[in-house]
Amino acid sequence: MSEDEVVDIIDENDKVIGKTTKNIARGKNILHRGAHVVVFNSDGKLFVQKRSKTKLVHPGLWGLGAGGWVSSGEDYETAAKRELKEELGIKKGIKFLFDFRYKTSDDNYKSKFYKCIFDGKIKLQKEEIEKGEFRTINEIKNMSKKGLLCPDTAIFFEKYLEMKK
Repeated sequence: MSEDEVVDIIDENDKVIGKTTKNIARGKNILHRGAHVVVFNSDGKLFVQKRSKTKLVHPGLWGLGAGGWVSSGEDYETAAKRELKEELGIKKGIKFLFDFRYKTSDDNYKSKFYKCIFDGKIKLQKEEIEKGEFRTINEIKNMSKKGLLCPDTAIFFEKYLEMKK
């Protein structure tokens, strides 16, 4: 998604109240939609990807799976599948996990998180991802403790661990 692509502006109830560009939404910290997919392999490891150093937000930090902005008029699941295909080359069914709300001084979105299980070859989107690999839950916990995860990823990961208890 380019910086001038149109996204929906939403209210706290997830109702569309307008449209703007991704660039303006980011610059003015406007509430928008995101969609994310965590990818497990059949051994229960999670796929982590290191963001390219050219990314505007959190360059060089690690995220889980694939994700991004929901385009205007697009639903969450369609966006999640699109991001999964674009970033990791995976075309696979996904399963809803939970809703996620994230707001800081420089980011403001509502997201739906999905998961899939995949053991095939992953094809990284080189413009956005430096490298990727499957890691155990404990390895990802250690990455989080060391501050290597994107801030929203760290919070999502904690929510996921709480959900699994």
